[in-house]
Amino acid sequence: MTKEILVVNSKGLHARPATVFAETASRHDGDVKISYGGKAVNGKSLIALMSLAVPRDGKVTVSVEGPAADSILSEFASVLGKNYD
Repeated sequence: MTKEILVVNSKGLHARPATVFAETASRHDGDVKISYGGKAVNGKSLIALMSLAVPRDGKVTVSVEGPAADSILSEFASVLGKNYD
């Protein structure tokens, strides 16, 4: 299951939202991938998430496989749709 999500935080996908994203992904049993700018990374890896350098208003594609994929995608939309400043 895949969803495009807008990153609204004023500093983009920096340390705090990336940490929350990775922690949320780690609670999920299935695979989580996040893509931006032609690069796809493991959504459970903080370093990989930070390497994407997603700016404010960047649109990422999140792909989830496994049980409860639809509910985990909703959680990711909430994480990335929040301003952490």
